[in-house]
Amino acid sequence: ILFEYFIKKLFIRDGQEVFSKFGEALKVPTGAIPRQLQPDILVHREKNTIALFDVKYKHFSKRDGVKREDVFQLHTYVGQYSNHYKIDKCGFIFPTHGKNEVITQEIKVMGQTIPFQILLIGVPDIDRVKEVSKEKRSEIFAQKFKSNCEEFVKQFAK
Repeated sequence: ILFEYFIKKLFIRDGQEVFSKFGEALKVPTGAIPRQLQPDILVHREKNTIALFDVKYKHFSKRDGVKREDVFQLHTYVGQYSNHYKIDKCGFIFPTHGKNEVITQEIKVMGQTIPFQILLIGVPDIDRVKEVSKEKRSEIFAQKFKSNCEEFVKQFAK
């Protein structure tokens, strides 16, 4: 939850309109009590258009991709939110070592093609830098991570 909150704050500080996940969530029938659908990131893009992302604080496997149950969860979100909004992109946000990366593909939901992205936000690996003091490594980490965060927000806004 902390990583999700951090990502949300990056977008809010950038001036993007992020919907609260605990606001008026959509509900789906279950045969008993309806369940709320609460995607981690819903960003208002333009009139009646949103970007929908789920934040994962786990390793993203470039060989295997996103876990099956996570893909099904995202498809459920996209399918239900498509009844109310135009979705201009969707996907997942993961942390990664090093640099940011964007993997872009497409999904088809309800006859519409939607950009599907894996957004990897790079956490600098400064433990490899041994020739400077611990304090200097902390400064280097802070500078690189700030730069990665700024680049990440710009990539998301596109």
